[in-house]
Amino acid sequence: MSTSLSGGGQSGASISVPTGTAVTDTATLSGTNAAAATGTVTYNVYTDSACTTLATAGAGTAETITTAGTLPPGAPSP
Repeated sequence: MSTSLSGGGQSGASISVPTGTAVTDTATLSGTNAAAATGTVTYNVYTDSACTTLATAGAGTAETITTAGTLPPGAPSP
């Protein structure tokens, strides 16, 4: 799985934006069984590059995979 953030005119695996800027996360699955993946995916927002400190209001909600192998984008997070 790979992930990409976008917001504030930036995009990539890691971005820095001013506080309050909406950021959207998308993920892509790859590998042998990626096309058959089902279930849910949850996007969280962290304040550090090690992803150990969850941002205030950074906990995401589970997004259901409605088409096998295609991950839904995360809701914009401030």
